Amino acid sequence: MTTRPILAVDVTIPPDRALALEDKRSLLEKLRTPFESGKRPLVVEMLMKAYEIPTAILNDIRMAELRPEMLIKPPIPRDLRWEDFGRMDEAIEAGYKRAIEVLDAHSIGE
Repeated sequence: MTTRPILAVDVTIPPDRALALEDKRSLLEKLRTPFESGKRPLVVEMLMKAYEIPTAILNDIRMAELRPEMLIKPPIPRDLRWEDFGRMDEAIEAGYKRAIEVLDAHSIGE
């Protein structure tokens, strides 16, 4: 409980991101290199999806309860994954730009 404005930042991955179901490699190739370059094994994809969907629902519930005065929701690229550490700058830049937009719209950036 506070009398100060609530600012929320939502960086959840979109739960409607499509699963990568296709893997045209042979069984031997899958056993030798289970993690194809840039792709997760299907079982890992399914586990991540099982995490992402309830996380998004819980996040929506929290936002409804808190009712923040400002919500910063950067446009997270649909192909961005938790393990894409090499794309951190891209995610930070998206968050920074959206924060500036939201703060400017609320005349706080001055």
